Amino acid sequence: MLDTSTGITNPAIDINSDFWQEPTDCLMLDQESLMWKEYINSPRKYNLREFLFDPTVRVEMNPLQKVDQMKMTNRNPVTLILPKLINGMSDVKLMRGLIDSGSDKTAIVRAALPSGCPLTEIPDENFLGFGGITTIHEKVTLQQVILPEFSRSLQIESFDAVVMDGRSNYDIILGRDFLQQIRIILDFENLQIKWMNMEISMKPSRYWNDLENVQMAFAEYTDEANEEPKDGYAATILPSKYDDVSPDVIAAKQTHLDEQKQQDLKRVLHQFPTLFNGKLKQYKGEEVHLTLKKDAKPVQSRVFKNDFDRLVEQGVMKKAPRSEWVAPTFIIPKKDGRVCWVSDFRELNKNLIRKQYTLPRIHDIFERRNGYKYFTKLDITQYYTFELDKASSMLCTIATPFGLYRYLRLPMGILESPDIAQEIMERLLANCDCEVYIDDIGIFSRTWKEHIAKLNKILHILQDANFTINPLKCEWAVQETDWLGHWLTPVGIKPWEKKIKPLLALPKPRTTKEVKSFLGAINFYKDMWKRRPHLQQPLTELLKKGSFKWGPAQDKAFEQIKALMASDVLLYYPDHNKAFHIYTDSSDYQLGSSIAQYDDDGILHPVAYFSHKLNSAQMNYTVGDKEFLSIFETLRTYRTMLLGAEIHLYTDHQNLTFKNINSQRILRWRMYIEEYGPKLHFIPGETNTLADYFSCVELNQQVMEEKSPGPTTEVVDSYYQDIVNDDWRLAECLLPISDAFINVQEKALFPMNFDRIQLAQQRDASLQQLRQQKPQEYVLRQTGQHNLIYH
Repeated sequence: MLDTSTGITNPAIDINSDFWQEPTDCLMLDQESLMWKEYINSPRKYNLREFLFDPTVRVEMNPLQKVDQMKMTNRNPVTLILPKLINGMSDVKLMRGLIDSGSDKTAIVRAALPSGCPLTEIPDENFLGFGGITTIHEKVTLQQVILPEFSRSLQIESFDAVVMDGRSNYDIILGRDFLQQIRIILDFENLQIKWMNMEISMKPSRYWNDLENVQMAFAEYTDEANEEPKDGYAATILPSKYDDVSPDVIAAKQTHLDEQKQQDLKRVLHQFPTLFNGKLKQYKGEEVHLTLKKDAKPVQSRVFKNDFDRLVEQGVMKKAPRSEWVAPTFIIPKKDGRVCWVSDFRELNKNLIRKQYTLPRIHDIFERRNGYKYFTKLDITQYYTFELDKASSMLCTIATPFGLYRYLRLPMGILESPDIAQEIMERLLANCDCEVYIDDIGIFSRTWKEHIAKLNKILHILQDANFTINPLKCEWAVQETDWLGHWLTPVGIKPWEKKIKPLLALPKPRTTKEVKSFLGAINFYKDMWKRRPHLQQPLTELLKKGSFKWGPAQDKAFEQIKALMASDVLLYYPDHNKAFHIYTDSSDYQLGSSIAQYDDDGILHPVAYFSHKLNSAQMNYTVGDKEFLSIFETLRTYRTMLLGAEIHLYTDHQNLTFKNINSQRILRWRMYIEEYGPKLHFIPGETNTLADYFSCVELNQQVMEEKSPGPTTEVVDSYYQDIVNDDWRLAECLLPISDAFINVQEKALFPMNFDRIQLAQQRDASLQQLRQQKPQEYVLRQTGQHNLIYH
């Protein structure tokens, strides 16, 4: 720092005057500071105070200066600092920091130290500080420091700071010693602070003086800190906290079973102690092989983070020689002290040949299992379970601070993982009467005795193959549950309310603009709606100039359209062997998306809708982050329906390439998304009408937040019951509803059933001829278990 020995003085200002006592105008400069050099080399027609704090002066003195005047006025390299310890003391608070490349030392205000904090003495040194030139003779060491604006998981091991007296807008000034240690870059031209491929914007000097800004930023920080990685994408790698759940506990939780059945279940589970011990094990079957594309070029990446001793000890990975393929890796700390380990295999996935394996169809499963009485769903732990052959193991090499290591078992994040798991599990359980969907096994039975026998046989096979089961994620001998995106019951498939909840929460349009947005949204599926213009007519009339008058006709049309849209979703059976097309969007306060599939006639069918209101922290995300979040939440919400299938993602955010990852939050989402192997497509905003509508429209939050067990509730049933009773002539609404909603009261059922309708259509030669001549107008659609022609 500048001291009196330099001989540099300025007659325009006395550095010991009251000027330096003003905390709002504090700045530390030394001979190496660019700002100081600029002042020294400039014409001296302004005093130092004007030069430092009036940007118009500096612009006048340096017309070639690149930094915009307004930006200079409003933005500075300020950020938040959160040490875990200061000189060994843990009572540390969140700090406001200024990053000052003109200061050769990092300095902390004495008032920011924990009460009673011990100080380390250092040789006396003159220092230009908050109250003028002072003598410093103490320092502290800050340990395990987090910069919350950048990352909640990256920690700076330690750095020193001299202790300063006086007042300041900041608790700590981060000098060049700090910048050089962790390699932070200050980009004044673009007003950004960059660190480890992450960047944040510079902010007004007093930005962190505003408690609301601090609370908002820290809310986001704690929100992420409390957020567990969903659906097991990242593995727990620090000292084991796997839960060893006893069969007694498992059986006691099945309160839907009587005491005798609980005892039967307990006896079966006691035979398989290693299945439920929570330990990471290796599948005893064949090795897994990954196949590269012919034109694949090796990729090597740098390190993100370290600490994986347990995975090495358990045989998941080992030290590797030099490899052409090297993937980056990072960890995510969890709130309970453990961490999650994630390897970034995006580049490898691009160069792998995916041998897609056929997945089960819900309609086929229901036909085989209709009338069951007991259903058990087993959740199998498959990550780090399947052994890789040597060639594939070399492809899965990762960089660590201790050298290169290669996975010996199939790691998370490999695109082909769902296909490999499905093939292995189907082959393993080929002689068992059960259904398999990747890491879920479904056991259906008509009697209790049969169910216990099946369960006993399958658990034997799984234990012999060295698998592990998570018993608390299993469902034991239930009658209703979700399976492949549907809600199964012994008598049929119930509609799953969450697929249509955003529809049910749609408010009535209040203006011509809102009517136009609603009609634009529903016409997204134009091939389906072109046969239903009469339903839209009462709403279309409102678009005429000066004619907005909402009445009973509009009420009826609005409710009928919502009913039709919902029935279109609930009647369509997703085919996991066809591509899913997901359209996503976001607004300042909400996310929205729609999921669809093309049928055999090339018509796009809605499969599910999604809408989610952002919390206060998420509202502060960038536009790109919100678009990422919309994709992440849609995939996570419908994981059981989408995982393993071909996925196409459509977004109107052109820069969303998944390459510019500037935070570990985005990287974590990106790793999760990678598991689905989606293909990304840009779609102009004006054509992404449906997702845009669900991201912008103000939904009825009472409906959205209503808790339900999974299938439609009484509220939903009564909603459709009203539609059924209201207009018997609406065949397009009535036919689907009567068969799809098994909760609808008997009085609403039709005297004509689907068997008769299907038979009559098959015998109608003229109708069949029209179907052949105009397939786009006379559409064959699967309705329940029947194939009916719709016009």
